[in-house]
Amino acid sequence: MQPQPQPPQQPRILNHDELKSKWDAFSKTFQQVLEPSTNITAQSLISSLALYANNECSRHQKIHILDIGCGGGGGSFLIASQMPNSDDYELTSMDLSPEMVKLTRERCQILTQAPFHRKIHVVEGSAENLPFPDETFDAVFSNYCLHLVPNPDQMLKEIHRVLKKGGKASLSVWGRPENSPSFTVMQKAMMECKKRFNSHDGDENLVPLRSPFHLHQKDPLRERVLNAGFSKCLAWYQFQPFHAFSAREFAELNSLTPDFRALVEGSEEKRLELLNVLEGMAKETFDKNEPIGNEVLIVLMSKE
Repeated sequence: MQPQPQPPQQPRILNHDELKSKWDAFSKTFQQVLEPSTNITAQSLISSLALYANNECSRHQKIHILDIGCGGGGGSFLIASQMPNSDDYELTSMDLSPEMVKLTRERCQILTQAPFHRKIHVVEGSAENLPFPDETFDAVFSNYCLHLVPNPDQMLKEIHRVLKKGGKASLSVWGRPENSPSFTVMQKAMMECKKRFNSHDGDENLVPLRSPFHLHQKDPLRERVLNAGFSKCLAWYQFQPFHAFSAREFAELNSLTPDFRALVEGSEEKRLELLNVLEGMAKETFDKNEPIGNEVLIVLMSKE
């Protein structure tokens, strides 16, 4: 009798404590190395919300904005810097990581002082249990956060809960992997070097982590948004270039990330080998005189 095939293992999802620890450790490197590229998407999210359009200003109503998963403060700084000089605008930024909260406070501090006097509050909290009363915010912004939380559907329900009627929310997640070489090239280079370094011992016994691309399909994500209670939802893909002008620069910047450092284990020989493999894989894109980057899925939703 042949043995029955085993069902595939469900991917492991990082819990809140693991996420907090990971992003605390990665906070400064993220702000310096990766966040500059994500700010391109942040500006698209801000524009889609039309926060400062004339029709909004003419209503003479107070506008309270929430940034969920504020990271190193790049998106929050963009939002606050574009807010009119008016007491009618207020921004609350939130992150699970205390270190990210600290970085956002430091980054936005200048905008709270003269001559700007922006109203900015930065707090620690979970996207799945937002520490705010119902219908607090006129707009919600979240850049590259939904695909990271353990329960994305719960986060969407929480956004709907804290959003006022007539309010809008915009968020982004990783797009399709086949259109995201800045992410997939790094993964391929690390897999290749794991074989070379014999660093895969025991990997077959490890439960793989949930892919950050798990929300990349447009229509299923729209359905989840509508199931969370939103009345309307638009979704589209766009390209986000990585801020590197050569394959070597791309490789050098990625060498600062925790995954790269963990694989090379402090060995200069391994560092150079992984650096060269990564550069070689990225070179194909740069040889076309095109930037390397990734695809982003943007979702704009409204509550009636």
